[in-house]
Amino acid sequence: MTNDDIARKLRAHANELARRGDNLYRVRSFRQAALAVMGLTEDVRTLVGRSGTDALADVPGIGASLAETIEVYAISGVWAPRTGTNERGWRTVPTPKAHGLRQSLPLKVEATG
Repeated sequence: MTNDDIARKLRAHANELARRGDNLYRVRSFRQAALAVMGLTEDVRTLVGRSGTDALADVPGIGASLAETIEVYAISGVWAPRTGTNERGWRTVPTPKAHGLRQSLPLKVEATG
């Protein structure tokens, strides 16, 4: 999978979020991450393989959550951006066990309303 493939998926997801009327900041974050991936001089899979998810999160325009989403997609081809919350109010994303990745990646979020 190339950086262009990853950027295309990020843009497509941003467009889908925008069509659904999702949070504008979420839409912008996916678009910004797409631009950041397109600007990389190194293949995402190589970067992650050498330096891990933190290397992606260090790229301006890619936060920790999207770095994990991009890593999973680049390695396994599974598109699984963080969605929903579990019983503790933590947002989680399923990841494929077959690729040796964690089963879920928790992120503590504040409850609203």
